[in-house]
Amino acid sequence: MQKKMTLKTRPFQPFLLGVDDLLRLARPYYDQIQANRKRYEESDKIEILPQGVWQTEKSLSIGSFLLKYAGLEALLNCLYNDFKVNSLDVIPNEYFGEKLAQVLSKLAKKNFVYWYLPSRVFLVIPLCTEPPVDPRGVFDTESDEWRKFEEIVQIRHSFSHAVSGDREFIATRKGPKLWVADDSDPSNFWPVTQAPRDHRILNYEVAVSLCGVIDWVIERIRKALPEKLTDSYLGQEQGKVAED
Repeated sequence: MQKKMTLKTRPFQPFLLGVDDLLRLARPYYDQIQANRKRYEESDKIEILPQGVWQTEKSLSIGSFLLKYAGLEALLNCLYNDFKVNSLDVIPNEYFGEKLAQVLSKLAKKNFVYWYLPSRVFLVIPLCTEPPVDPRGVFDTESDEWRKFEEIVQIRHSFSHAVSGDREFIATRKGPKLWVADDSDPSNFWPVTQAPRDHRILNYEVAVSLCGVIDWVIERIRKALPEKLTDSYLGQEQGKVAED
């Protein structure tokens, strides 16, 4: 008779652990595209590269980014629920900074899960430490990495608010050739991360970059909450067992 065992899981664990799997699957498709890209762009024959290769690479790359983003959101909510020891009114005013101070009264009226994501990232640290740790020593909100993170939030929101639009493409016997970004036009890209604004062009390389910024956020939180954000809490120990 098999012995039953119980493992406590948290919503963010399969999200964060699954991102590497999706990226690993996307890489060979991305390599195929890059190997044929020049010929593909110069030709009017879509047969050079099956359209399924493009679609699969895009689906896996976009999925990895969205999964990583969802993992960060779920992680913050779990940290708040599991380790919150303070309320906003006991955190020193100077910790908030100018931007947060302006919306503090609004935050106090809302459940944590509905806060703007950068606000949750910044404030989860003083909310979960006793005495409250100054988040300004963890995150420099004027740094390039923080600015990239703020833009990533906009990129994620742009998926939810996407609308139909006109794009020029080459019509072929087998259907439209997938559109590629015009590198000469800066408006085709987000200014800080340089990610393409057209979701159909978000590829493996871009997904790795965007996920890397979210990894930076998680690592900064982990350094501020080392006794709480452990390998066991993150589910990484379970991931190692599964790999073995």
